[in-house]
Amino acid sequence: MVFVLRRLTFRSTPTLLKNCCGGGPHQRQPFRNLSQQQQQQKYRIAVIGSGPAGFYTTQQLLKVTTLNHNVSVDIYEKFPVPFGLVRFGVAPDHQEVKNVINSFTKVAMNERTRFIGNINIGGGDVGGSGCDVTLAELRQAYHAVVLCYGSSQDALLGIPGESEHRNVISARRFVGWYNGIPADRDLDVQLDSDTETAVIIGQGNVALDCARILLLSRECLKRTDITRHAYRRLADSRVRRVIIIGRRGPMQAAYKIKEFRELTKMEDCRLRIELSGQQEREALSFSDELLFRELTKMEDCRLRIELSGQQEREALSFSDELLNSLPRPRRRFAELYKRIIEEEETAGHRNKSYQKECILRFFQSPVEILGSRSRDGSPSTSVSGIRLKRNLLSDYISEDAKVVGEGEGAALEELPCGLLIRSIGYRSTALDDRLPFDARRGVIRNDCGRVEDSPGLYCSGWAAFGATGVILNTMNASFEVGKNILADLEAGRLQVAASSGERTGFERIEPLLRARGANVVDFVDWTAIDEYERQQGRKEGKPREKVVSVDEILKLKAEKTASKKGKDRRGGESDDETPLR
Repeated sequence: MVFVLRRLTFRSTPTLLKNCCGGGPHQRQPFRNLSQQQQQQKYRIAVIGSGPAGFYTTQQLLKVTTLNHNVSVDIYEKFPVPFGLVRFGVAPDHQEVKNVINSFTKVAMNERTRFIGNINIGGGDVGGSGCDVTLAELRQAYHAVVLCYGSSQDALLGIPGESEHRNVISARRFVGWYNGIPADRDLDVQLDSDTETAVIIGQGNVALDCARILLLSRECLKRTDITRHAYRRLADSRVRRVIIIGRRGPMQAAYKIKEFRELTKMEDCRLRIELSGQQEREALSFSDELLFRELTKMEDCRLRIELSGQQEREALSFSDELLNSLPRPRRRFAELYKRIIEEEETAGHRNKSYQKECILRFFQSPVEILGSRSRDGSPSTSVSGIRLKRNLLSDYISEDAKVVGEGEGAALEELPCGLLIRSIGYRSTALDDRLPFDARRGVIRNDCGRVEDSPGLYCSGWAAFGATGVILNTMNASFEVGKNILADLEAGRLQVAASSGERTGFERIEPLLRARGANVVDFVDWTAIDEYERQQGRKEGKPREKVVSVDEILKLKAEKTASKKGKDRRGGESDDETPLR
């Protein structure tokens, strides 16, 4: 298939690619219940953020409606490359997940879509913090603006030592380091001889991604699109043990079954489950009374805590009776837990030698991050361990069980480590101080994607609904937000300009960007960058070699543009569609 791409600044350029977001050619539908003004109005919508939420919302907006082809979408992105979380968040060894880029590319190449990269959008004065255009200016230029800019802030543990010691880093930045976020390429990650043990706090999918990347062999990593700088550091890593700590139990862990199964299949790496403090395995038993209550009314189940000396014994069992009582998703987890524990008990498994080890610990919370001390007694800048307390839960089976206290008589445990990764969630931030924002939850206040008290302003993705779920969840939520925007347009709920010149979208924004010296990267530029990365990757036997410097990306763009202009001049072609610089 041959695609004809158009340059950024003109919508009138003909293209061979039409209706690429639908499932075949769009058939023009008769207008229903629309005023004459609505039938003639060209609706321009700005989407801020080119990750899954931005592209899925755009895809829905471009589908057939009574508005037909009257809707066009401009996608603004702060990075000079598109695809957000898919490029910068999905693990390098999950190339099949990144195939969604193919459908996003079709959306970006639709004649009613424009990609505008390398643009910083802010809420204050232009020029402050590198702001190229303000949210207020976009709202004046477009009929609707959709905020899909994700979550860029880490949730904190809030314990002593969190910001004092070297090699205590967030999962967000660690992922950005190995996935190529420009700001994270120089992250100081020490993986030397003092870092044999790494601890990850949190048990979501991102935590398991981080563990897997730390433990994968250099041969496996080399076949992925991991960044060159991260590969070199990881190839020489001395990490041999990763401990993943959760404050609740195995039945409440947030990771998905797919990611958990991957841990069980890593080459030359043993997976162990620890349900105790003090490095001891807890006795796994289920009393008859508790088992009966679980089988008859699971939601009312309460754990009977049994003590043996100074150790608490969790009343957990993965018996057949319990397994059969669980919903299918939870049962699959329990079956896998049971198999791992049973394998651990076999003599052959115990005696087998492994180069690396991944340990899952439950019912523990950190209370302090410890630093090593030099010979003179002054504290070092390097993390040396973590102090943990043990937790009691309200219910050890149901997914929404809460931590209700600490284990009675259980002493704090000190666990040595040379690297600590905090992976307890992300939060969004307010793009503009005037946005209705829930600071506690870290999301924009909204009703089904409609920002509170802000007609014409919408949100989707993690900025709207929190940093949870997988790409499929984002897709479904974004489709609904797109439908709501179209419904509001068709119902006449959005302000329609009195004259066509008032809300002209990018035609109104482009002069501002030019005057402010913005260096825009459009989708034509991206296709050249994309091909360059793939070419470099093929030389190394990997999918791509990411360019991780903004300056290098912009240099590539300039070189490709200059090369094209030279070819056009030699061929006698005119260059009417000079891209915005």
